[in-house]
Amino acid sequence: MLISKLFGGFPFLKKTPVNLFIHVGPGKTGSSVIQNWSVQNQDFLAKSRFFYPNHGFDSNGISSGHANKLCSRELVSLNDQVKYSPPYFDSAKSKLFLKVIQSLKYPNILLSSEAFWMQLDSLCQFFPQAKFIFYIRSPMSFLESGYNQRVKRQNISTEIKKTLPNYKLQCYGAKMLLDMVAKYGRERFIIKLYNRKRFKEGNVLYDFYSIFGLTKLPNVEHEEINTSYSFEALEFKRFLNQFEISRRFNIKLDQLLQRYPDGDYHYSLLPPEFFQITKKKEVEYMQALLQELQFNAVEIEEYLEDLNATPQKNYRTQSELGKDSELMWDYIQKDDASLCQYLKQIVKK
Repeated sequence: MLISKLFGGFPFLKKTPVNLFIHVGPGKTGSSVIQNWSVQNQDFLAKSRFFYPNHGFDSNGISSGHANKLCSRELVSLNDQVKYSPPYFDSAKSKLFLKVIQSLKYPNILLSSEAFWMQLDSLCQFFPQAKFIFYIRSPMSFLESGYNQRVKRQNISTEIKKTLPNYKLQCYGAKMLLDMVAKYGRERFIIKLYNRKRFKEGNVLYDFYSIFGLTKLPNVEHEEINTSYSFEALEFKRFLNQFEISRRFNIKLDQLLQRYPDGDYHYSLLPPEFFQITKKKEVEYMQALLQELQFNAVEIEEYLEDLNATPQKNYRTQSELGKDSELMWDYIQKDDASLCQYLKQIVKK
């Protein structure tokens, strides 16, 4: 019944029984948890009349999801280095995928990849029957989580406070979402609030699958995936980001730091004065955004209440790079001596 309501307005359903849901993220809104659980519970989803195509994930459970089903990348030469381009929408792949899903016995198809949100315009045009699932995360929460991610994946070494003078308060992906809603209509989008206070057991999985009326999920573990580094791991990685580390060793390092068992995980890098001033602006911004996205008054009130009541985590100042890193060296040495030796050689150069 819920599925038919979601798709009731689409003439596409007069031609085919397939309902296509495309989860686009964006980043830092629990996509890794959703993808990891979904690919490991395909049988349950199949019994619930959902087809979730297979995809891989790394040793930490992180995946690009179904990006390669609808998108492609090319090898490009940049500064004497050969790298892959960002994903781009591939109409040939998408035509093939469309033929495949129309021949399946499943009435519901679910895809997930953060690569999709940057291709929303093309996807909306190519799949006029699809529903797009988009999570909104508060700007300041994303600011810290996103900074942590850039240290992890983009190898930056800059302190966060040096980036704040240029900080623009906005939700990640909000402009794109507003443009697409204006162009294609609000009914094409299932927009969810990333608010762990309101998630059952604090887990985004329950919130995500409640969209489809699936409330009893098997094999739900509460181990988080692609979490932010601990403060100690973050500062250690920031120190190492000054040096040229091969991609292979960077991946191994990230996997180790991702599962570092000790350290402070409940911290904030934002100066308290900045936090307090920006917090007030954030509440006003979110109220206006949610109203523009046509959330109901109760949802807006509850969300803003939670946002206002969220205190800043323990403030930690970022110190001189390389300071107090002996514990991290010991951790790397015990887990992967060859990686530790390689890193120490790089640092000594």
